[in-house]
Amino acid sequence: MDWFLLALLGAFIFTIISFVDKFILERKIRDYRGVPIYSGMVSFSFSVIAWTLSGFPTLPLRDTLILMAIGALSVYAAIFYFKAMQIESTSTILVLMQIQPIMVLVLSVILLGELITVPQLIGFACIVIAAVGVSLQRAHGFQLSAALVPILIVNLLLAFTSVLFKYVVTDHDFLTVIIFESWGVVLGVVIMFLVLPNVRRAFLLSWKTLEPSAIGLVVLNEVLVLTAHNSQNLAISLGSVSLVRVVGSTQVFMGILLGWLVALWLPDVYPEDITRQGITRKLGFAAIMFVGVGMLILV
Repeated sequence: MDWFLLALLGAFIFTIISFVDKFILERKIRDYRGVPIYSGMVSFSFSVIAWTLSGFPTLPLRDTLILMAIGALSVYAAIFYFKAMQIESTSTILVLMQIQPIMVLVLSVILLGELITVPQLIGFACIVIAAVGVSLQRAHGFQLSAALVPILIVNLLLAFTSVLFKYVVTDHDFLTVIIFESWGVVLGVVIMFLVLPNVRRAFLLSWKTLEPSAIGLVVLNEVLVLTAHNSQNLAISLGSVSLVRVVGSTQVFMGILLGWLVALWLPDVYPEDITRQGITRKLGFAAIMFVGVGMLILV
């Protein structure tokens, strides 16, 4: 059950990261488009150190390209994630991120030859119902949250990278795999910086205006992202992609609890609905989604 503890650890760290991300976006960096560049800086440092200490390992060209594509895609997923985080409460984002197992399973069927059962189809329905329910807002009549579309894009990109990672990691040393994936993150960030002027301007402005302590917080959070991501990747290498995602879905409950605590502390940063009705509603939909995610792995 080593994979279980690693998956649970990754879920816990990602929950903490999400709330730190919200704090950074509300108090430190207003333009979310520049934040992924910091991820590239951390990945570059990790790649250079790990690659050197491990003796400059290499991989076949096909696997190198796949891993670098995985890393690059995760950078572009981050752009949509930060956009969603800036316009929606953190606990709601954590619930909506659980749509990902649907996409993981569909891609697993296509790429890995896994089969879909009737209970899994019921699980699909539970997840969709919960996602729609938690994203409905009443401010101007019932309408879906503006964060739903960018989160769907994030889930699709991350689901694709999860399945691809499982496809590659079984044939190589785990450390070598994550080194080349990190090189992919660096490549994605460089391309983003050079090709997208809005991203470049947002990063340069934040770099010039942020206090050293704020830069330290951003970099530390990106180190936590790297730690949690590799914890989940190691869990995937030891177990099933779907099972790891089920354990990871426990962060919806962690997020609701932590959201209640931080909203009491910093309500202007964390505009969570902490009324009894609001928390009950989120817990209800989170429970439906958790059951749905669980049913996805039934055969």
